[in-house]
Amino acid sequence: MVKVKGLHHVGIITVDLDKAMEFYGKVLGLPTLPRPDLGFPGAWYALGAGQELHLMVLGETITPSRRHIALEVEDLEETMKTLKEEGVRIRGEPIMRHDGSRTLFCYDPDGNLLEITHHPS
Repeated sequence: MVKVKGLHHVGIITVDLDKAMEFYGKVLGLPTLPRPDLGFPGAWYALGAGQELHLMVLGETITPSRRHIALEVEDLEETMKTLKEEGVRIRGEPIMRHDGSRTLFCYDPDGNLLEITHHPS
């Protein structure tokens, strides 16, 4: 039987590494990680709890995914303010979830959907 211990990383294909790095590194403030030479351009970021985000340029056109990744933030209001100041496309208004958390959806530079969530203490 396979015994999965957890999620290690999420990989996102991008066509413009510079724009993607600006978004994930500067706008979202994710810390960069060392990345070995894999034979194609990319960047790695830490998500916390040993989880990583891997950006990859594979030399192909991409269609934004219908799937999404969800990131948890410390302060949703501050996050929304930053996203708006940086011109990030936000989808609708934040919603309240059944567990008391609030969720906001936005798009990265390649049009991939991100869920940004804050769980109250």
